[in-house]
Amino acid sequence: MYKLNFKVNKKVDLLLVDNNYADLKFKNINYYVLKNEIYLIYLIQAFIYSIGKFQFNLKIIKENYQIFLIKSLSPKIVIGHDMNGKLLKVKKLFPKIISICYQLGNVWAGENKIYKKIFSNNKTDYYFVYDKRIKKILKKIIKTKFIISGALKNNEILVKNFKKKKYDIMYISQFRKRQSTSERKIEAKILKLLDGYCLNHNKKLLIALAYNQFKTKKYKWEKDELEFINQNCKKFYIEKKISPYTLADMSKTIACFNSNLGLEMLAKEKKIIFFDLQKLYFKTYKNLNKTYILDNLIYKNFEKKIKFLFSLSKEKWKNKIKKDKMKISFDKNNFIFKSLIFKLIK
Repeated sequence: MYKLNFKVNKKVDLLLVDNNYADLKFKNINYYVLKNEIYLIYLIQAFIYSIGKFQFNLKIIKENYQIFLIKSLSPKIVIGHDMNGKLLKVKKLFPKIISICYQLGNVWAGENKIYKKIFSNNKTDYYFVYDKRIKKILKKIIKTKFIISGALKNNEILVKNFKKKKYDIMYISQFRKRQSTSERKIEAKILKLLDGYCLNHNKKLLIALAYNQFKTKKYKWEKDELEFINQNCKKFYIEKKISPYTLADMSKTIACFNSNLGLEMLAKEKKIIFFDLQKLYFKTYKNLNKTYILDNLIYKNFEKKIKFLFSLSKEKWKNKIKKDKMKISFDKNNFIFKSLIFKLIK
């Protein structure tokens, strides 16, 4: 259910139309986050206007509502990610407003058609993307000014330097209520492998839950996720109300399976192992760094690889991944992105 908003909007320089998914913070900028709410005043205005124009089509009434709502804010710049379509709709209704789109998740092998559908008959002035590979793919789909800066949400979250790491391995849970049977079986095997290794070597296994309470609206399946983990692990730790970004800072190394967050952690130069059991990374990147890729669940192979990662110093690890194809850009505190915003507003 959407909440009702009774407030009268004030004019702003910058409008975020994706509920500020990336948790962007701006200093000395007049900005507003368009929430997932019904702005009642502008809905009434749109309804009265539509009746006056004999426009009884629900689609047209909704469009008029959007027009009244955006006009009330009168932004110079609108920001949004590429997956919910809100930014592109605003750009279509208000071509003169500067639109800045940013990449939400990785473009995996075979996903080009998703972006073709999203950007069909749509425009954006700027598009912030992860890396050169993504830019090359999307250049064939949309004409815009591409800027490489990594994942905005990841850039915004500063690394916390814990002197002593609390956990040895953090596993990024991919548990989803609608997860396919094959993926669920693979994840069960991964958990058993990690659990066995940690029990044998007296290591602490932390699991970053997919449905954690730090997400205010998305933890109703936490009970099911914990049930699944308990079926496959004898001993593990969880930290409720703490984001996985902070949990990663608390851990010596990370393990993941088909995870976008895993790519973000690699960008921050965290030690990590990617389980490529469905060949998704191979299909997407072709040449893989065998330092952190494991395409099987043979215990000895995992034991050897994780032991090697533990033995590497921070500097040696950085050198290993320095020019890696899977390593997306990292722009601390979104300096590139925010510099552009300031420039455009002035």
